[in-house]
Amino acid sequence: MPITVQSLDHVVLTVASIPATIAFYERVLGMQAREFKPGRHALHFGSQKINLHEVGTVVDTNVRHATAGSGDLCFLTR
Repeated sequence: MPITVQSLDHVVLTVASIPATIAFYERVLGMQAREFKPGRHALHFGSQKINLHEVGTVVDTNVRHATAGSGDLCFLTR
């Protein structure tokens, strides 16, 4: 039986600078930045969010080689 995708959970953007990224998205697109864990930031808009990962900061072994401008997409499934 195939997996059923229920919804998008979040998107992760790998960025060169979290402070510069937050400043841009808040100023230009009106998103709201929140720190969801110590040192972990997300940009919220409506019921969606974009998690931010700064190059050179390993928060998960799966993203230790991420480069600025890359991202990942996370789904919620049944």
